[in-house]
Amino acid sequence: MVSFTKGGAMADWIRELGERVERVEQKVDDLATSVDRRFAEFSEALVEGRRYTEFAFDRLDGRFDALEGRFDGLEGRFGVLEGRFGRLERNLDQFIDVQSRANALVERRLNALESRPQS
Repeated sequence: MVSFTKGGAMADWIRELGERVERVEQKVDDLATSVDRRFAEFSEALVEGRRYTEFAFDRLDGRFDALEGRFDGLEGRFGVLEGRFGRLERNLDQFIDVQSRANALVERRLNALESRPQS
């Protein structure tokens, strides 16, 4: 039977219920504090990761700019080499033409000498 008197079973139940509610409230508060702390740590880690990513990207971007400058320099050098090879090719073509004409002249002279009657 339920008693509503000051020290009865119902009063004990209400008092225990109040204590249990207070313990649950404390656990919820502790949990909320823990969750807030962990979210703050996670947020801080995200910010730090973002900073590092930006730092790494800027560093890589600088390296790519340096590489691009070096490739531009190489491209200029290859242009100079291409010009030099062009001149070398023209010189070789001229040499081949002169040598071909000289060989043709020598060939005609040899043929002329061979076709002469021998005395």
